[in-house]
Amino acid sequence: MKRKCNVGYVLAAICFFVLVAAVGIGKASAATYYVSPTGSDSSGGSATAPFRTIQKAANIVKPGDTVVVKDGTYTDTSSQGSVAILGRGGTSSAWITFKSENKWGAVLDGQGTTDAGFYFDVDGNAQFIRIEGFEIKNMAVVGISDYQSNVYIFNNKIHDVAR
Repeated sequence: MKRKCNVGYVLAAICFFVLVAAVGIGKASAATYYVSPTGSDSSGGSATAPFRTIQKAANIVKPGDTVVVKDGTYTDTSSQGSVAILGRGGTSSAWITFKSENKWGAVLDGQGTTDAGFYFDVDGNAQFIRIEGFEIKNMAVVGISDYQSNVYIFNNKIHDVAR
């Protein structure tokens, strides 16, 4: 005896699986990374195991990610002339955000010899980036070098810069 297929149930099942697939594909998983002067660049960058340098986070961020920088002083630890060189960018719908956990609590200190706090790598794709709430001081050239378009610089305190 032949079984009849209930078309309504089949269509409902197909619609359900298409919907689940579409939601899963369209849902980008943005990450939040944390940086602390007491962290370690060999850690995972979580709130309980933060990175030590902003540069470590800058090297791994993807569109939509946020980097929360905890209070403290950050300097150029790589001797490349900037506290953080930004070479990766977001997209128009998924910006990358670097923000101080507390307004002006994260201090980028050039100590008079570092060229820039944040430097946008002209060879990279450092666009669609937000930089919010930092104190940037004592840079030898510039606080933030913005050579890219689509950069949002908000609520930063930049002072005592040579130029």
